Amino acid sequence: MLTSKKRVEFAVCVANKGCDDLEVWKVYQVLSDAKAAGVGCIRVIDESGEDYLYPANRFAAVDFPKSVRSRLTEMAARQREQGVKRPPRAGGGIGFAVRSRMD
Repeated sequence: MLTSKKRVEFAVCVANKGCDDLEVWKVYQVLSDAKAAGVGCIRVIDESGEDYLYPANRFAAVDFPKSVRSRLTEMAARQREQGVKRPPRAGGGIGFAVRSRMD
């Protein structure tokens, strides 16, 4: 019997107005949540493994190649296993930020 793994999704934070615990340009792992999407929200996971709801307009979906998605997922799992600690809701994502070049 074939089993299929659900594709892991990611989004980059593009705005944090009113959500100071989000870091702009940081990549977050996204959990599928139809109910949240129905009210204009997105559910993301922080380094601790906790998931939180935020307005979806604070994020842009990113599509990485399979090899990159795998590495990001592994890195996030390692961080959670090692017990990466942050102050409650003081940032999230999987430990790196995408920097934009404006020059």
